[in-house]
Amino acid sequence: MSNVSKEYESRIMLTESEYFMIVSHFMRLHPEKQFIKNINIYYDTKDYYLTKNHITLRIRIIDDNRRELTLKISHPDGDDEINDTLTKSDADSLINNGIFPNGEVKKRLLTLPYSLNDYHEITTLENTRLEIENNDHLLVIDKNIYSGITDYNLEIEANDSIMIAMMWMKEYMKQFNIAMPTEKYVGKAHRAINEVLKKN
Repeated sequence: MSNVSKEYESRIMLTESEYFMIVSHFMRLHPEKQFIKNINIYYDTKDYYLTKNHITLRIRIIDDNRRELTLKISHPDGDDEINDTLTKSDADSLINNGIFPNGEVKKRLLTLPYSLNDYHEITTLENTRLEIENNDHLLVIDKNIYSGITDYNLEIEANDSIMIAMMWMKEYMKQFNIAMPTEKYVGKAHRAINEVLKKN
């Protein structure tokens, strides 16, 4: 099954103490909530064509029982996200043999100036996620582990516009007394891939 959507996100990095403060707050409010455990496997070409063009290609294994292939194309006013739900067999074929399953992601990749054989695994990121649903947005609290690094981030995914996502982010920053970031946010995929680039 394929899904093509527009994502409106606002994201900031958190310190470890900010992360635990926010998680503790929402776990008290929502003790029924369960953490979601993701393994993200990122792909690119040898010359990092996707990364250079603000495109992310990944397989995500969710709680070890769901798998999806995602192509995410970043834009200033929101991201285009193409998701294909994968069977375990399809995911294993891609991970182990580089065989892309039929779907919207494969169709989009075929429009790019590279063959499917040019894409290979770059790095892996383990993610533990707490999601809090609201009427017009989703609050996402992430812990990420990649290349021996652990970091934390907060995301707001709005339904209608990037402005709503940014408005809610400001509200949460005020609520938890989080300082305005001094550096531009770098997405978790790019953070993980940048660590690989540093070592090459």
